[in-house]
Amino acid sequence: MQHTDYQFAYHVNQIAKLLYSGQTAKIHTYAATLEHNMQDKLSPWLTSTLANEFSGSSVELPASLSEYQSCASGWRAYYQHDYVLAHQHFAQAIAADNWQHYALTSALGLAKVYTRSGHWQAARDWCLYYLSLARQQSYHFDVAKGYGALAEIFLRASCAKEALACFQTAYHLMPLGQGQQSKQYNFMASALMRNKEALRAEVLLHTSRQISRNVLDIAPDNQDALASLCHSTMRFYYLNLLQSDHDMPVRVNQDDEKLMLHIAPSHGLAAVPLGLLQVAKGIGCLKHDSEQAQGYFAQAMQNFGPKLVMEYQWAARLKASCIGRVAEQNMDALSAVFSLHPITPPVFDAVLDHTWQQVELSNQGFSPLIKAHTAEQLAELWTLFFI
Repeated sequence: MQHTDYQFAYHVNQIAKLLYSGQTAKIHTYAATLEHNMQDKLSPWLTSTLANEFSGSSVELPASLSEYQSCASGWRAYYQHDYVLAHQHFAQAIAADNWQHYALTSALGLAKVYTRSGHWQAARDWCLYYLSLARQQSYHFDVAKGYGALAEIFLRASCAKEALACFQTAYHLMPLGQGQQSKQYNFMASALMRNKEALRAEVLLHTSRQISRNVLDIAPDNQDALASLCHSTMRFYYLNLLQSDHDMPVRVNQDDEKLMLHIAPSHGLAAVPLGLLQVAKGIGCLKHDSEQAQGYFAQAMQNFGPKLVMEYQWAARLKASCIGRVAEQNMDALSAVFSLHPITPPVFDAVLDHTWQQVELSNQGFSPLIKAHTAEQLAELWTLFFI
């Protein structure tokens, strides 16, 4: 028994080193090399610590970890794109008497859910609360993640300067050797696109793409590198669309698109960039070939799936607009997300982040999606998404 305890402590220490250097992708690889009984012991801790779905055997949570069940279930639902269910779990988590024991992961969970539901004021407030907790506990990587999450909120809300400042802060706070440089370049490129700095955005996207290619030269099936390549390729398409006034964009490197065929179907986080890539192709065809555009929008809908409610609605409405119709698909899911009632975070001092607290944001961020009807109006709504 004592030997097993030492092994458990050793593996926790090794995983913690990877976690706090930001190399989360390597954690799953490391865990997969362990014996099944050790994976079972680590699974509850990993589920709550990674704030993601860890694939291990279904085991009963030890008493000391049972309080994390709602948080873990919330993140599992979030990564399965069930934002209403995720909201229910996170709300249940913060309703517990001892919720401050795991307030960090609950706060980020609510911020992420509200980001995807369009409740951007609530998302910002929970994100700032998360940042205050991360600083108190000296979790430097979590502080970097918090600024990245805050930047996405500002990006979607068309607060371009604020988004760029937060993305740059996140980049500079990332630990050395954290293995996420290509992602950070993609994110900063998004903010530069909104700030009409196309050349700087293009440079970052080229750099990101080269980093991903270098990784793929060594490990062709590296899913994180493939996903990052997908993100940079997708952004290239939108950058070209902006520079060509939504006309047919210049075709991006076909070798990259072939590489992206290696993305595993189980890699759920790749569904969004893959779908957004098809939407960009469809928008580029709208003026010349509406039938081909419909095909791209249909492919995007398939990539997203109905659970990615907002992205699916955007593609469906673009497709319907090609024939002068209004999409009526998946309206119940859309109404459920719109009907979420945001929870207010606890009162806290946000001295360092006071500037971000003053930015005016809406809790109805996706309302333009149901107000736009023409293809031209819908095409302009790309700014609502993480592009």
